[in-house]
Amino acid sequence: MSAPDLGEGLDTLADNVDRPDLYALRRTAGRLLPGHRVRHCGCTPRRNPDGSAAQIQIQPGQVSGLQTCGSPHVCPVCSLKIAKGAPGKAGRRDDVAACLAWMQGQGGFLVFFTLTLSHGPQDSLSDLVAAQRRAWRRMTQGKAWKALRGPYVRTWEATHGANGWHPHYHLTVLMKDPGDGEAILAEWIRCVRAEGMTAAPAGQDAQTVEDVEALNRYHVKAWNLADEHTNGLAKAGTGRSPWKLLAAAHDGDAKAAALFKEYAGCTQGRRTITYSRGLKAAAGVADHTDDELAAAEVDAPVMAVVDPALFKAAIRADHRIERELRAMSKAYHEQFGADLPEDWLEPLFDALGITYVRRGKTYLHSTPNCSKAPPNETRQKRTPSTPHQVA
Repeated sequence: MSAPDLGEGLDTLADNVDRPDLYALRRTAGRLLPGHRVRHCGCTPRRNPDGSAAQIQIQPGQVSGLQTCGSPHVCPVCSLKIAKGAPGKAGRRDDVAACLAWMQGQGGFLVFFTLTLSHGPQDSLSDLVAAQRRAWRRMTQGKAWKALRGPYVRTWEATHGANGWHPHYHLTVLMKDPGDGEAILAEWIRCVRAEGMTAAPAGQDAQTVEDVEALNRYHVKAWNLADEHTNGLAKAGTGRSPWKLLAAAHDGDAKAAALFKEYAGCTQGRRTITYSRGLKAAAGVADHTDDELAAAEVDAPVMAVVDPALFKAAIRADHRIERELRAMSKAYHEQFGADLPEDWLEPLFDALGITYVRRGKTYLHSTPNCSKAPPNETRQKRTPSTPHQVA
């Protein structure tokens, strides 16, 4: 068989959910999930070892010192960073690509599987996932699987449509004989039935990937087979992805909000990508958690330091402040470089109507009734040297 057509519908999170921005969606997720870490992601300063709030450092295109939730399931900002990695750093996409390249170099055939189970509107996601996991455990402990499979990469994802929740696995396996893919599908169907569920043969698929590099051309960003694993949640299709549910909830869809909360409760602590034992080590892929990937930062010059209290005031004034700081810092750094004026950040705080004191590069929070600023300190308001309009 030819390589699977994975290109149609694969897209970035930003392009797929293009009405509200990712930061607005993250805020909606925090509102829907008040007990989840996403509520503090990107808006609450990290804590220092002594318990004090960390100072917020503004660097080119980066805001350091903020908490990250590290959730690939409910946080669109962290999910994208986990998949792509911080600038200059590896993400899950790179990990999967390295593993697939290593597998391809061992000879044999890469076979791409889709494994599903039958479902209906009456089925809860938790019940479906429990049956799915039991079937997977039964299959992978069986003789047929052990005899046929080689190294593999497996991704779990779920969408919701007219027939309810649709959890499924994507699986890329190194096999000696691609014809054995049908035997793997038959074994999956048998194991699902053994767990009291059904798996329709038409819902399963196995395709041989003859040329992994050929898949690079199906998207302008040169997505490849790795992105079927790492960006599965961003795919378009007949069902709605969790991000589409979150976007609908952002727009006031109460049913979508309930479904997103159900999804969040079912995926807490669940890994999206798993690898066969020893594969990552063989491929030279380092172990790193989702938390580590989401919190990864790039070494860059500090353009400004914002006091935690001032940052909290800015968040209250406009929840998009992290996005604004990232965009502003990148633009100003590209324009001025080492000649950056010390007051470059004042227009943003002025536009938000926040009172502040600046001491060199450091911005401190102040109250409207505070005493007159000492010499060499500036306080809102002023005439900005470079106008900035908050979007």
